[in-house]
Amino acid sequence: MLKNIKKYLEKDIDLIFYFFFIHFFPFLFIILNNNIKNNVPILFDLKKAIIATFNFFIAYLLLYFILRFVFKNNYRKILIFILTIILFLNATDLFLYANFSVQLTPELLNILFETNKNEAKEFILTFFNIRLSLIIFYILFSLVTFKFFYKLKFFKTFLFFSISLFFLVQFSNIDGNYYLRKKHIIKNIIHSYSRYRKEMIDLNNFLNNFENLTQNITSISNEQTEATYVLIIGESFTKYHSSLYGYQRNTNPNMKKLQEQGKLFTFEDVVSPHHFTRETLKKLVSTYAHDSNNSFENSMNIIDIMKKAGFKTYWISNQEDFAFRGAGLSAIANRADNVAFTENNYVQDRGEKIYDEAILPLLENALNDKSTQKKFIILHLFGSHAAYKYRYPENFITFKLDDLPEFFNDLQKKNKEIVNHYDNSLVYNDYIIGTIINKLMDTNSFILYLSDHGQTLYEDVNDIASPIPTKTLRSVEIPMIFWASKDYLELHPEIISNLKLALKNPYNSEDIIYTLIDLCNLTYSEQIPEKSIINKNFKPKKRIISSDNDIYEELKMKMR
Repeated sequence: MLKNIKKYLEKDIDLIFYFFFIHFFPFLFIILNNNIKNNVPILFDLKKAIIATFNFFIAYLLLYFILRFVFKNNYRKILIFILTIILFLNATDLFLYANFSVQLTPELLNILFETNKNEAKEFILTFFNIRLSLIIFYILFSLVTFKFFYKLKFFKTFLFFSISLFFLVQFSNIDGNYYLRKKHIIKNIIHSYSRYRKEMIDLNNFLNNFENLTQNITSISNEQTEATYVLIIGESFTKYHSSLYGYQRNTNPNMKKLQEQGKLFTFEDVVSPHHFTRETLKKLVSTYAHDSNNSFENSMNIIDIMKKAGFKTYWISNQEDFAFRGAGLSAIANRADNVAFTENNYVQDRGEKIYDEAILPLLENALNDKSTQKKFIILHLFGSHAAYKYRYPENFITFKLDDLPEFFNDLQKKNKEIVNHYDNSLVYNDYIIGTIINKLMDTNSFILYLSDHGQTLYEDVNDIASPIPTKTLRSVEIPMIFWASKDYLELHPEIISNLKLALKNPYNSEDIIYTLIDLCNLTYSEQIPEKSIINKNFKPKKRIISSDNDIYEELKMKMR
């Protein structure tokens, strides 16, 4: 029997080598790259990688003999198919590592399932870079060596594999991740998908709980007979490229002028609870937070609070209603009395995302709505989402694409077009906000603007995405800006006085709903004053900024 097993395995030695190559290459590449780029101890990770691979190899051998027994003539085709699927899954894992220094996560699964074709196109174009050569090499070399294994022989293939691995690590220019410990792709998919499914269940519970939660709201009121309060949620806006926060370029000319006149206020120390949109938005519009006692599905939301306070509510977005299946954001958005998404009303002739000015006529409709005198409006912009060159019209090119200001570092000079595109997108974003302010000048109104998360523009890492906070805090450090009309200022001097004293308070935007309650001058029985940045009873807290419970203050100390 042992002789037969040996005979079988020798016959299919190419399949065994194919198994080990497609598994060891991504393991070893990530381990070596993390060691070279971040001085991560190599032996511990290498031992775990070998153990994990051999565990899956035992499972592979069992599958091999079962298929050989059941499908005597077609077992090889089935095994080749399975291994090739694993090859392409590992290639996806390498792509995520090369561009974001992470493996597959539940958050990325949400993005995958919720992304529309236009966003997918932009995403591919944004990351169509030299790093793709690593993934292409991995796929092609795996397939070629398997196809010609018997001609190339083991020693030549292994030698070329080893040389190529070290060469690619040295010249791929991938930052790596000190905290990443490579998991087997199948194990990671199962883990990530199980967490994704749990969030889907949470969302369904959230939808089912809406009515019960709103019935439990007691003692909520607002004394104003006429008011228009606006929350603007931006996208990928880093305060480090804002002239409101000292950036050398004037990327916010309209708001800067208002700031200098004392009519616009900037909060100096605000961070987002995550470095990506989906999880952040759930917290921006609900009482759900890292330190809250209730789960997301048992949390109150700003739309229902404002409706109970007598306001007509509006949700106007230049982002598609893409999140219904997983994010919970859409579930809250659709609680509004009026819901408008620009892509439901406009045709995209260019196949690219339409500009944020598309929300302006929708906002105008809301402001002209004569059915109510009290309005609460949420505007969700597409802001400075990558790819930046699609975020603004040509007439907003303020900084030429070949500009190389002295304050650019070497990486920024190397990627000058991308940085200039980004800065131009902020000028356009400033125009949008300035236009909205002008529409509200003669009303009792305020605007609170904040970005969903920050962004890095080659300041710390060779990356334009929003990397995990453990790589750079710029991914969570955000601008938060307040403007109020003359009528609002006169009606609420105490709120403005408290606000001016609060501009330097350390804050996590996951508690923004409590600040909104104070800004809207609501009397609300469930208010938590210590979570409102402008409340006299505000208490700073440890600011958690990731799903892994990373604490901002601790990371900031480590990165000094």
